[in-house]
Amino acid sequence: MWIIVDGYNLIRRLPELRERESESLEAGRTALVSLLAAYRRSRGHHRITVVFDGQGGPPGPSGGQRMAGIDVRFSRPGETADRVIARLAQEGRSGALVISSDREVGRLASAAGAAAASCEEFAARLEAAAVADVKGGEEEDADDRPAGKKGTARRLPKAERRRAAALKRL
Repeated sequence: MWIIVDGYNLIRRLPELRERESESLEAGRTALVSLLAAYRRSRGHHRITVVFDGQGGPPGPSGGQRMAGIDVRFSRPGETADRVIARLAQEGRSGALVISSDREVGRLASAAGAAAASCEEFAARLEAAAVADVKGGEEEDADDRPAGKKGTARRLPKAERRRAAALKRL
């Protein structure tokens, strides 16, 4: 699974990253990349890309670079990070999960065939993975349904099933 992260959107949703960003944009980006790299190591995900708007990026050619195993991309002048994320979601289709609390980005990802999750959902997974890593065990399953009970059969729409499967793989 390819995880595509809306960088500044996630930074501004997590208090510890927001605090680092208040020091400087570079400090916020570096803290996010470090957090994603630790998550990648603990969960074994092979491909994580974080996208930032280019106007706050480092000077030099736009595009991508690799930091601590994380692909870091900046939008080009005149282009938004949302457009870059939509293009990447189109490339990844059903194998991609877009992390953003921006509804328009989520809509574009879903239209491209990718799954979308909010920053808050992903933050919970980051925290659970960090706790499991410290404890040295597996994460607890978040499925609270009683095992033996049956109810009315209800199948979620295809987009929701795809999203649930992608979140389960996180």
